[in-house]
Amino acid sequence: TGPGQCRIWSKCERSQIHPLDQSPLSFSEFRRTDVVTTPYRLGHALTLHYFLGAIYGTGWALGSLQLLGAPAGLARSVGHGLRSFVTLPYHGIMEGPTGFLLGIVHGSASLMKHVTAGTLSSVNKLAGSWSRTLDRLTLSPDDLRYAEEMRRVKPQGIADGIRQGLTEFGVSLLGGVGGLAQQPLEYATGTQGQSFVGSLGRGLVGVMARPISGAAELVALTAHGILSGAGWADNHIPKHLPVWQGVHHGTESRVKYEHKLVPKNQTLLFVCEATSSEFEPVVLVITSSLLYVLNRDDVIIRQIKLLDIAWSKDKFDPTMVKITVQTPDVVAEKLSQKRITEFVRESQRALNSSTPEESFPQASSFPPTPPSAEQDPLKFYLNPQRRDHFICILDLAARHAANRGFPVLT
Repeated sequence: TGPGQCRIWSKCERSQIHPLDQSPLSFSEFRRTDVVTTPYRLGHALTLHYFLGAIYGTGWALGSLQLLGAPAGLARSVGHGLRSFVTLPYHGIMEGPTGFLLGIVHGSASLMKHVTAGTLSSVNKLAGSWSRTLDRLTLSPDDLRYAEEMRRVKPQGIADGIRQGLTEFGVSLLGGVGGLAQQPLEYATGTQGQSFVGSLGRGLVGVMARPISGAAELVALTAHGILSGAGWADNHIPKHLPVWQGVHHGTESRVKYEHKLVPKNQTLLFVCEATSSEFEPVVLVITSSLLYVLNRDDVIIRQIKLLDIAWSKDKFDPTMVKITVQTPDVVAEKLSQKRITEFVRESQRALNSSTPEESFPQASSFPPTPPSAEQDPLKFYLNPQRRDHFICILDLAARHAANRGFPVLT
């Protein structure tokens, strides 16, 4: 394996662990030739190699602790400024006196920018880390959650930073004074399980720690406001927006039905859960030639050929799908009854038009429309987000089974 470099950001909500900020880790190349060994020994050598590389980076990790102000980040920022201060005039002197002067100007500006930004960033991280640590020692879980939510609102300028910092300092000062009476009162009302001495001690610690936490937050917000106003803030912008996907705890499984239900001469196309018209949970399985309806115990309730299916949607209910079974015999019987009825009606109309109306009964003597031989449709209720997908797959599979359209399903 070749050499590698990475930077580590870490943040944990536990008070015992403090965040790291851009801790660099460098791993040397791992090379072995003419290897004759076991997989275990090779894996052990790889693990030991990278573990020692991580151990060697412990110093940078300690220097990246925000509790210490991330001095490694300050050194890295000052190093970038010094490199620009040296390299820019060097490259500029190759182009003449004007380029040399411009190199000095830009190099000095870069040095000042990196030193100032590194110092303010170090102060921001130091003060913010101590403020969070003191809050974890003195605040209740609800107050701590509220404080973390307020810290997510970053100031956009020095004025905004000072305003937010003074607000947090005032709230912390009042909270420290009020906590001196709040903690014993909570003990008296029985809302917390600590003893009276513990409640009083927590209140006394809060009187001293809460103002210090507020002052540290004032310093951190002011420093961040200066960085944001100058455009030096290190705001991490995500490359891609998050995609929110709901977690569906269902029982459907394509692999299960492929091995237990679908024959080898068919292809499983779609599986979804639904509710029948009797409000019983069912599973609908579409294959290349059949539609299976199974109950919760995976017992087949109906097995319908796709050639005999006619579906329809309910325009008032976005979850309902109606499936009508139309076998060739039923279709032929309906067509025959329709033709006989039309023949009788047309014959009576022809007789009525050629014979006086007085000698024939009224038009109500026409034979009534025969009762429909069509069965009641099967009604299923699906997730509205999956109903259209189910209908699309069902229609495509039915056309494919009838050899209509292009053979897109295999």
